[in-house]
Amino acid sequence: MPVLVLASRLDVAAMNIVDKLLHKFSFAESGLFFGGHSVYARGDVYLAYVDCDSIHVSDLGSLARVEAVIFASRHRSESGRPSFTVHVPGNLLDEAPYGGMPREVALAAPERMRAALLSLSEANLRAGLGYSVSLEVTHHGPTGLGVPVVFIEIGSSVEEWRNGRAAEVAAEAVMRAADPDRGGLSAVGFGGGHYAPDFTKLEFEGELAFGHIVPKDAVGALDAGFARRLFERTWGGCRLAVLDWKGVKGVDREALLRFLRDQDVEVLKS
Repeated sequence: MPVLVLASRLDVAAMNIVDKLLHKFSFAESGLFFGGHSVYARGDVYLAYVDCDSIHVSDLGSLARVEAVIFASRHRSESGRPSFTVHVPGNLLDEAPYGGMPREVALAAPERMRAALLSLSEANLRAGLGYSVSLEVTHHGPTGLGVPVVFIEIGSSVEEWRNGRAAEVAAEAVMRAADPDRGGLSAVGFGGGHYAPDFTKLEFEGELAFGHIVPKDAVGALDAGFARRLFERTWGGCRLAVLDWKGVKGVDREALLRFLRDQDVEVLKS
């Protein structure tokens, strides 16, 4: 089945990435339409537009029969640091202020995320941009598309969103994620901060491929059922948890370890 790349027409970075995809990778009109817009294709990779913010996409309509969805997107942060980020969407708490449903997570695709992360790092170096490259924890919507979802983002201000070289780096990562050649051992990460520095480092230096990542502040809100859900919502199966040992409060860590042992999940410490 094809892989679908989606870009919001409201998103400056997404439209910049799409421009590079169309021209550098020779996408052509497919004859299909989605949301009133032409769908472009290159082999088994489809490229389509949405008129809402990506986090609010609720269904795939006529393109529902795809293998995975990759969102080209902007990333915004208070620091404003130039960056490339990769993550799976989902809401870990009892609220969903940025799309999706509360306490619902999308299907993660660790192999595609790993391919994107490594591609971003390599292309960022070649381009001499000096942006930071990292995973992010699971956050925001959409959560109910029914297929694995990956966000590949340029951050963190209009200057970076409009940067042509940054868009080329992100476009290359989109294509690598669409047809991943970087295997890895799927894992769910627990602990640490939003940009998951320990897990990003482990992915760069070894063979781990992270999908869902739960930050320190959300670990205490987990129960056994929701912890199990994170593994169930990992495409291809996952029986490995990696704990940022110092990045989880002691009381939360002990409860989490009980959940994981009861589910016969292997635990690694970082």
